Amino acid sequence: MMLSRDVFEDSTVVIRREDNISISRKGLMEQYQLGSAEPFSRAYLKELATVL
Repeated sequence: MMLSRDVFEDSTVVIRREDNISISRKGLMEQYQLGSAEPFSRAYLKELATVL
């Protein structure tokens, strides 16, 4: 679990709990589960590309 503090209102927060990923962005929450062979880094880099 992750504790976030002093996060801007429009910030993106990515949380990983085992194989479950939660992405909070602009007041919306997206959740999905990693595939058995899918690394977390792939999901994280995909979200980073969205921000940039």
